[in-house]
Amino acid sequence: MTRADAPPVRGRTLWDPLSAGAAAAVGAIVGVPTPPGAPDVVLLDARAVPTDPAGLRTLARATGPDAGDLQVCRTYRYPFALVTWHEGRVGVDLERVIPYDRQFADAILTPDERVTGAVPSSRAERDRWCTAQWSGKEALSKALGDALLYDPRRLEGPAGWRDGRSGPWRATELTVPAGHVGWLVWWAGDARAAG
Repeated sequence: MTRADAPPVRGRTLWDPLSAGAAAAVGAIVGVPTPPGAPDVVLLDARAVPTDPAGLRTLARATGPDAGDLQVCRTYRYPFALVTWHEGRVGVDLERVIPYDRQFADAILTPDERVTGAVPSSRAERDRWCTAQWSGKEALSKALGDALLYDPRRLEGPAGWRDGRSGPWRATELTVPAGHVGWLVWWAGDARAAG
């Protein structure tokens, strides 16, 4: 297997030195649809290989282009992982939908989000909505540099950004497997300024 044999995703080549061809052949590596101008994102499915959580991390770390000047971000929710790369800052997050918990919502929402965010009335929609709020903030804080440095109660999440934009930042909710939510956030300004 050579790098040239690995499957292309929107013109870029994925590379896993151990099993890129085999993983792609069984559908373990799949491109995730993103809007024009957005970074590439790939979904890895450990069930298709099959592999354990450690093997999924190994596959994810070996997936993507040679980093060079690119920023790379990964997220894991076994049996899935998302990998993205971009010239500027980028963050991606994948979460399993969890039951809505008012205390958790209060711990992750800004005061404005608590007032303006219409919490859905159905339980399933409320569970998904709360998880999506968290996932968007996780992706944003990763793109900002260190997810542990940001208090989600003080960070306006991309779910509330008009047209997925906030200054030079862009965001989109990703199409991911059922029972999960995923967000991609990236710097769309001058890549040199985002470094």
